Amino acid sequence: MVGSRRVLALRDVVFGYDKPFLHVPELRVEEGSFYAVVGPNGAGKTTLMKLMAGIYKPWEGEVSIDGEPLRYEDRKWIAKKVAIVSQSVDWNLSLSVYEIVSMGRYPHGEKEIRSEVGAEVVYDAMVSVNVEKFMDRAFSELSGGEAQRALIARALAQQPEFLLLDEPISHLDIYHQVAVLELCKRIVKNGMTVVAVLHDLNMAGWFADVIILLQDGKIRSVGDVISVLNAELIEEVFGVSMLGYRVDGRTSVLIPKSALKNES
Repeated sequence: MVGSRRVLALRDVVFGYDKPFLHVPELRVEEGSFYAVVGPNGAGKTTLMKLMAGIYKPWEGEVSIDGEPLRYEDRKWIAKKVAIVSQSVDWNLSLSVYEIVSMGRYPHGEKEIRSEVGAEVVYDAMVSVNVEKFMDRAFSELSGGEAQRALIARALAQQPEFLLLDEPISHLDIYHQVAVLELCKRIVKNGMTVVAVLHDLNMAGWFADVIILLQDGKIRSVGDVISVLNAELIEEVFGVSMLGYRVDGRTSVLIPKSALKNES
């Protein structure tokens, strides 16, 4: 789309399993921002991500990219538009890191995978997430942080317009959590749009540009950090009494009130 921002949009979407669950009248994910999807357990965060990625097809409504409905019958077309790093990964894969990242080139054709251009894309993807130094190691030998970065490199090798990350920091220590989220910010600066499911509201507040707050299969609020991650709204959605503090004019810091009570 020359001269305009790329958009991943959901309109009048209804989806469920045995009965309707997720209802999204309208959601627009626009190029150039880091979106964090937050909400209580069971709110529909992973379901929303799989709808965005074309893994699930809505019962009603439409998911589109740049105004064109997803071509569910053409997986390669979708993979060139959207890459997703999901929660469920086989950590015991014996393939090398290079082979894992190279999988990201499959949507572009087998010949392209073995081409000089394809190899360069794969290497650049590894460099961008700092995993090129162990490209020959088995994926199963990597630490949690290394493996997560390798999977993001595989997604980057797809050269998608939108990168979706489902709970990318849930099992990482604080160092690797920050490293992954800083990587997301760099990816956005380089022209890609990132959408990540995050459970840590303060991490979402520090790193994301836009917050998508889900509750009971519905979008409760979408907006900047200050407007969405405020103590009153978070208390309504999560049922926890919070105190909110504003830092640097754009970031909310949330603290449970119970944590500040003096022990008797």
